[in-house]
Amino acid sequence: MNIRDSLCRRFDIDLSLLNQNLIDSDWDNFLGDKWEEMDICYKKRMFRIDDMPKTVRIEGRYGQLESFYTYDDMYGFNAIYFEKEKKFLSIYFKLCAYSSIHVESDILYGNPFCFPDEFLNRPFLLKVKSLFSRGEIVEIDDLEVLRCLFVLGSRNFVSTCLYLVDIKVILWVGGDCAIVYACDQEQVDLVRTVCTTEGLYFV
Repeated sequence: MNIRDSLCRRFDIDLSLLNQNLIDSDWDNFLGDKWEEMDICYKKRMFRIDDMPKTVRIEGRYGQLESFYTYDDMYGFNAIYFEKEKKFLSIYFKLCAYSSIHVESDILYGNPFCFPDEFLNRPFLLKVKSLFSRGEIVEIDDLEVLRCLFVLGSRNFVSTCLYLVDIKVILWVGGDCAIVYACDQEQVDLVRTVCTTEGLYFV
């Protein structure tokens, strides 16, 4: 049994159902670029970790509540973003503590000129990229590698998808929120509890 079939069985995912609902993607990647399709097929199992209790539909209405990373930080707003990022990273690491971790990432295609200086150490960056050089899902237990992927994902430089196989949770790291697939109520309760301790919403 290959890794994709194994993960589908573990997470109770029907690939034929996903296949019927493909939007603009193919199967070059596994689920890393398919959270929208998952949301169509498994709506009751899909959630969001966010710093707002629901999506703000009116863009820019309360700019002071918006916190996102900007590369040049002309106006000094990154300090607000870093506070939020710290909470998200804490949640990711706490969830990872409960499971072995399989990761899918497109870091090979990320623009290193935008990466934070701390990740531009050549041997480290080569190490991280080499893990994904064959475009496969890999098992990772190196906390520094995970932190790198979390930070780059949160700042929208790369896409990263985590398969937390022991707790049956899939986590898409990216942008201003994280998307979560949780198989059953036990996992929902776990993730919600972890989010609550960090002052973030699980909706």
